[in-house]
Amino acid sequence: MKSHRKYLINAFEKEAMARGWHDSAKNPRGLARCGYKNARQWARWMADTYFDENGLITCSILMDVIEDAVKVDQPLTQADYDYVAEEEISCW
Repeated sequence: MKSHRKYLINAFEKEAMARGWHDSAKNPRGLARCGYKNARQWARWMADTYFDENGLITCSILMDVIEDAVKVDQPLTQADYDYVAEEEISCW
């Protein structure tokens, strides 16, 4: 099974691609202009901010999603992590 970090990386990369941030030639707010090589590198950096140096989750919204899945005994899917990434970016 994939780790929480891998799912988050995929979710943030998908969100960056959907918003067009990966293409700095067309978007003045592109990721390349911020110093990232590509959307995947930015997604890794974003996912790392949700974990401490021991690999423990520090994000309350992610913990809520995990706890809700445990309560109803449902496995987490990529859609759950996509929801977390979308919510986080929409709060900016």
